[in-house]
This record gives sequence, C-alpha cells and structure tokens, in this order.
Amino acid sequence: MFAPCAQCGRIAADGDRFCAGCGVKLASVCRHCDHPLPSDAAFCPSCGASVADDIRPAPLEDRRRVSVLFIDLINFTPYVERSDPEVVRAMQTAFFSTARRVIGQYGGVVEKYIGDAVMALFGAPVATETDALRCVRAGLELQRVLARFAPGGEAQGGTTELQFRVGVATGEALVDLTAAHDGGQAIVAGDVVNTAARLQSVAPPGGVLVCGATYALTKTTIEYEAREPVVLRGRSSPTEVWLALAPVQHPPPDREHDATPLIDREHELGLLINALQRCVRDRVPQVAPLLGPAGLGKSRLVPELRRYAERHIDETLTLRPGR
Repeated sequence: MFAPCAQCGRIAADGDRFCAGCGVKLASVCRHCDHPLPSDAAFCPSCGASVADDIRPAPLEDRRRVSVLFIDLINFTPYVERSDPEVVRAMQTAFFSTARRVIGQYGGVVEKYIGDAVMALFGAPVATETDALRCVRAGLELQRVLARFAPGGEAQGGTTELQFRVGVATGEALVDLTAAHDGGQAIVAGDVVNTAARLQSVAPPGGVLVCGATYALTKTTIEYEAREPVVLRGRSSPTEVWLALAPVQHPPPDREHDATPLIDREHELGLLINALQRCVRDRVPQVAPLLGPAGLGKSRLVPELRRYAERHIDETLTLRPGR
C-alpha cells in the first residue's frame, strides 16, 4: 500500500503502484514513523522497523468539528476487589459490547477503550449536521440500557453498585480519516477530547453532562437542566455545563432567526429566488436540491429564502424544507 499521490492527492487503492489520476508512481511510507521508503528498502531508514509486510498509506487527516463522548464506570475498583476475576471479565465484556452496539446505532465510532472507560467519536469518517445530537442521544441511551448494571440489575444480580457517568463535548479537532475508516485508535486529536473526559469526571452518576457548544447545537432537540459552571481539571476559568435529560418529543420545525449577515452565498440565494418566482408565476411546483459538505451553509439559505418571500411575494406561501 502507498501514500496519497504527491502530485494530485488521489488516494491509492490496495495494490496500486501508479496514481490512477495522473499516472505518477506512488511512494511507500513506513507504518511506524510515516517516513518515505525507498523502493528497495527492507528496513525503514528512519526508525529501523521492518517494512516487508508493513507498508500502508500515509495518514489522511482533516480538521473538522466533531463530538466526543466519554463513558466511565463508577465504583469499579471496589467492585473488582470483592468480585471473582471471571465475573469481572464477564461484566467488562458485556459493558464494552453494549457500548459499542449503542454507539454504532447512533452513527458513532468507538475510538478507544481506556481501562474501564469508552471514548467514542461522532463526525468521522462522515460528518453531518446532526453529529452533536446523535452523540447526546447515544449518551442518554447508554444510561438507559446500562441501567441493568445498577443495584438490582439483572446483569449483576443486584450485588454491585456500578453506575456510569457520561461527558459530551463538541469542538474542532484533527481527525485521521484512514484510522476512522479502519476502526482503529488515535483517530482524533484536540482539546475537545480533554474537555469530554473532564466533563465525564464531574457528571452526576447516571447523568450525561455536555459543554456549551454541544448545548447550543442541540438545545431545541434535547431537554436540558442548567447546572452551575464548574472548573474542570487543568482549566483556570469555569466552564458552563448542562445536564441532558431526554430527547424533545416534538422539536420546533424551524430554526431560530440568525442575525449574522449572509456572506458569499448571494449566487445560490439568487438561484432559489428565481425558482420561487417561476413557481409563483407558472403555478408549477419547484424542487431545489442543495448539495454540499456539512457546515457549508445549506440550511441557512432556507430562512433567507423565506424572509425574501415574506417581503416580496404578495401570496400566501408554504415552504417545507427537508431535513
């Protein structure tokens, strides 16, 4: 396997020796240190590792907004001290498999297992506008499903006091898309990871605690309880936090008015206005697909079009944006 093409950036497929986009010969890289390898190398000239069976593409990294979830066991150490090792192993296996299943159901990726904790990522390898929402809902579902580990739960016969804390943070991070596709570890790097871990550490037992960015993205679809700001470990100033309670059963259909001026989308808005005018003039329905990566501003065009219609169209119109 080879690195992405240095000429055009095309990603190589397994077995490719030349770029399918521009024909340039592809370069190999060391799996351990990502150093470029000579074509006849048996060992990496940088770190000395054997490269005969260890060649892979160079990491494909992307800087993007992601949501990170941490879930951790409470009272795990006392439980291990008084329990049989086989019982402990069975409990861990059930916990980890349940966490992976629930996280996967909500479109997340298990990034790593850290002792008795699980870290999950939402927004890689595929980013959507609902990453934060799905992350919080996964946390709530984990607390519901894992209640069987609580006192009296069927998983432990009511002999343990295991509970769980969940922390969710949203922010910018550097994501290794190759590792995300392969389900490997070390997918994401950034302060958002530390924030999620710190939020988990101060969350109430059985609770899902989120940061301000996550709250702002999900406040119309998740019911929250405001909490006093907390000083997270390693931080000098208090952090605003909210406790997630439950999904909103019937979220409002429209977003709040955005007072930020529309920038560099006049052309796209003009196309939508022309389609609307043709619809009114010809009495013919119009379908206007909006395609583009998450965060590009597609959803913002809908309220802008609605405001134009309210000001300039004298007829009663009903706009039903898709989701």
